[in-house]
Amino acid sequence: MHPLLESATATSARTRGGNSAIQRKGTRFTAIRTGPATPRPYNGRMTTNRSVPTDTVLPHIMYQNIAEAIAWLTRVFGFTEHYRYGAPVSGSQMFAGKACIMIKGAPDQASPSQLGYGTQSLTIFLDNVAAHYDKTRAAGATVVEELHETVYGELQYGVVDLDGHHWLFSQHAHDLSPDAWGATIAKR
Repeated sequence: MHPLLESATATSARTRGGNSAIQRKGTRFTAIRTGPATPRPYNGRMTTNRSVPTDTVLPHIMYQNIAEAIAWLTRVFGFTEHYRYGAPVSGSQMFAGKACIMIKGAPDQASPSQLGYGTQSLTIFLDNVAAHYDKTRAAGATVVEELHETVYGELQYGVVDLDGHHWLFSQHAHDLSPDAWGATIAKR
């Protein structure tokens, strides 16, 4: 089980506030709105929310065809779907290694492949990047940067997905100080 879901299985299926519920069907969870959300006052403490991971960046990536993107990211990159929403589906949260991403349908916006240039690059850290590289290459993905060790101590490769988004998959190979490879560390 993914670490972000461990607390979800230990708690009730009903969410706080009585405004929504979560139905479980096997290993799949579906959120159901049962009434308008009532915001609770902020108490100054960190709140746990099983829908949004904390202490990380949660990128939102737009795709022309969301159902096709979910299938492709699962098959080629090995991502796992946490949940999806909308009817028809308009978005999904997926686990990518130890990270989480949101993907959204945006059929009225141009994708990087339609634009002819990248709009961002995302790096996902993995425990075994070499095995991931082999799986991704075997699945027919377009590798744009072969697996190699960088000057800054990462074993990584680059690939573009079905809509032209650029991804780096990386694994720490060496613990190097930035000044060891020529970077300047900011003075604080």
